[in-house]
Amino acid sequence: MSKILLLLIISLCIIVFLLARLYFIKKEIKNISIQLEEYNNFNSRKKIDISLFDKEVENLALNINKHIDLHIKNIIEKQKSEEKLKKDIANISHDLRTPLTSIMGYIQIAKVGKIEKEKQKEYLHIAYNRSKYLNLLLNDFFELSVIESPDYYMELKKLNLNNILCNVMTEFYNEFTQKGIVPKIKLPKESIFILGDELAVKRVLSNLITNITRYGKEKVFVNLEKNNDDAILYTANSAPNLKGVFENGDANIIFDRFYRGNKYRESKFKSTGLGLSIAKGIMNKMNGEMFAKYKDNFLYIYCNWKVYR
Repeated sequence: MSKILLLLIISLCIIVFLLARLYFIKKEIKNISIQLEEYNNFNSRKKIDISLFDKEVENLALNINKHIDLHIKNIIEKQKSEEKLKKDIANISHDLRTPLTSIMGYIQIAKVGKIEKEKQKEYLHIAYNRSKYLNLLLNDFFELSVIESPDYYMELKKLNLNNILCNVMTEFYNEFTQKGIVPKIKLPKESIFILGDELAVKRVLSNLITNITRYGKEKVFVNLEKNNDDAILYTANSAPNLKGVFENGDANIIFDRFYRGNKYRESKFKSTGLGLSIAKGIMNKMNGEMFAKYKDNFLYIYCNWKVYR
């Protein structure tokens, strides 16, 4: 009898323990449910608090908290994206409105019959040049939007980067001559091959060379080298006027599509300022990397590809 009684007492204790445990688990689940309801109704932004030692319930709460973290992160990213979109729309509107207003103003003046014929021709010529710039700006905006589209496709194949760079540099011979610039070009003896789209690579290099012919002075460098598995190309030009312009020494803001340095940009009707943004977008699509550094009054712009073997 004593053994049976002992077994009954032990069984009763186990049942009481399990019932108590079940009670506390249900209580904690109810507590989690209440907290989730508070969160979903925007009455609280707190994560889930638990006070039970049960591992499974703890894991449940941890996973819910991870989901809350992701939800908060998505909300923040969405807000940033919306703010950026608003800013981009405002900037696009400003960039388009500026030349358009100028065009309309000069045409309006030219329409007045009281001005001299020569002045009339001059104003119409200015309006025509501004309209060409506006057309260029629209084309660059369109190209940038196409490049950033997920559906943008490139045909990647094996390319000789040395040959492409030499061809592009040759095309800019007149620009260098007119500016009185003798670029210092450094190429490796061995050919460097990469995986890329030929037209896209040419566009990237053309935009880089355009940048240094437009803003470079006497000292301009173009360097191509191989470092282990990386093909590294960089351009460098003297830019003392940029000293103090970049916040925290970060020169990568030059890739922002609406970046305008105080003295870095020439006349707003000579350049859309989108060339480097387009180049960086193309590099990203080719799984390459593009970044900038500012050191010792020189602006360096780097393009990195993986060497194709």
